[in-house]
Amino acid sequence: MKRRSLVLGFVFLISFVFASAYAGQSLPQNDSQSIKLLLSQLSDPSKRPSALLDPMLQPASASKSLEAFQGRYEISAVPTSEITITDSDKATVPVRVHYRSDRGDSTDANSVASFVRRNGVWYFADFDFVHWNAFPIVVSLLFGLTGTGYVIMVLFVRYRMRRSGIKGLPILKSWIPFLWPSILSETKAK
Repeated sequence: MKRRSLVLGFVFLISFVFASAYAGQSLPQNDSQSIKLLLSQLSDPSKRPSALLDPMLQPASASKSLEAFQGRYEISAVPTSEITITDSDKATVPVRVHYRSDRGDSTDANSVASFVRRNGVWYFADFDFVHWNAFPIVVSLLFGLTGTGYVIMVLFVRYRMRRSGIKGLPILKSWIPFLWPSILSETKAK
């Protein structure tokens, strides 16, 4: 009797360990499959993006997220890395987004898609990953315009220096912006 209960206890313990291990592995697999399915459904024209979006999202945020899906559009979001479940009900995944609309909007960039689970069902937390970020474009334009302005000013200072007959080492000063006022006043006097 004692041996029988010991064997049953041992079998129960082993069954419990295997069941726990199996349940622990299958849950994330189902989560990742659900999230991958959401990503594929986003590019399916027969699916409404509003049905894939978090139903608990504030109406103002929801309408902002859905702006990209007005009219005709083409979109694909391909995962570039593993899905990270940050909380039991939140997940993120790096994606490569290809988006084009009939309004002329387009995006082809890396981004991060966020997901949220509501009542056991995964939804997109928002569609912010579709919108392009203006900051890098503005910074690039500013750097480009600053560089262009610098080159134009150097050429103008060198032109004025040559016209005034200044040659040799002082021409190197034309590359130093804080010397430009003194150089220009000197060349104006000549």
